[in-house]
Amino acid sequence: MKPIFSDTKERKIVKTERVDFTLETAGIHLIEISAWAQSEKQLGTTDDEDLRIEIDNRKFPFLGNPDKYFDSPASFSGGTLHGRKKTIFFVTWLAKGKHTVSLIPDIAATLLEINVTQISKHSTTDTLSLPLQAQAEDGDRRPWLTFVCVDCSLNEFRAELILHRRFLDSDDVKIITDGIIKRNNQSKLRKFWYFIASLLKGERQTESFPVNLSSGLHYIEFWADRMPTLEKITFSNLTFKIPTTIQEKIAYRAKQFGFDPPMIVRLAKRESQFNPKATSDAGAKGIFQLTDITIKQIKELGFEITDPYDIDQNIEGGLIYFDWLYQRYQGQKDHIQKTLAAWNWGLTRVPVKGNLDFGALPDETKNFITDILGDYDF
Repeated sequence: MKPIFSDTKERKIVKTERVDFTLETAGIHLIEISAWAQSEKQLGTTDDEDLRIEIDNRKFPFLGNPDKYFDSPASFSGGTLHGRKKTIFFVTWLAKGKHTVSLIPDIAATLLEINVTQISKHSTTDTLSLPLQAQAEDGDRRPWLTFVCVDCSLNEFRAELILHRRFLDSDDVKIITDGIIKRNNQSKLRKFWYFIASLLKGERQTESFPVNLSSGLHYIEFWADRMPTLEKITFSNLTFKIPTTIQEKIAYRAKQFGFDPPMIVRLAKRESQFNPKATSDAGAKGIFQLTDITIKQIKELGFEITDPYDIDQNIEGGLIYFDWLYQRYQGQKDHIQKTLAAWNWGLTRVPVKGNLDFGALPDETKNFITDILGDYDF
């Protein structure tokens, strides 16, 4: 494994902060983020501290609820952490070039460190072993470690732990895979805690978990009671599907942003027929036909497009801009239609509040929305 980047400056995150790093080669990488957050009881307020993570604008929602982020296993929630340290390991394939980790707080949270390590230059590995020696801070039942397997398939993982027996309160570990708790058959009273030190003779315990996860986003969570140590975790048959064609790249990034991939693919086709060198009479460029004004807005959003005809830059910029418009109208009736109208006609012409008057739109914009969404009753 090759260390790439490290940020060990402990600090309070009170507003969105972006941490950039650059990769010289593509491959499977491990992004390790440690932080803690306090509960409303600790703060003496009515709200908990929370922190969520985005990687290259990729959101990591609570499975089953794509609009829920701060309670996701890939976030730090003060309501469950109560001021204890949690570490999230993102196992992901990353392309060569610049990447960004975004730290997005709700109230605040305390960042401890970020580390980026290259694991492999390939997109598939038969066995991936991560020696961690990670010990939980002393405390009662709470989230401890989360492994976020990003857009990959996985057959099995094996955990090697050390648990200590004590007279009154021994170490315990809970295992949760994609929201499903691994139950033990040793104790009916504590069936939701897989490793129970008080019932075990040896302190060092190893267990393999067949999961057979298909390609997608997966969460493997370790919850701790007291101070167990995860010595090593091993993943078997870990495979990442890497998009190659323009359509695959658009669909891949659309899914990561939380949008319907076919809808975004239709948008790109409508704009340029997937021609990365397309240029309109008005000077709009590339797959998503980005104008100079739009490119400037995208830069203000944190992503600089140096070559609008570059396929990856244009796709990334187009989705960042579409996401920005989408967030602008979210919560309003017909907000996806408003987003498309603003994309095609201009955001200054589409007010945030109030219903969209479809009949008052120019024919070009009406046809544009219909082409992307199909026949809707507006």
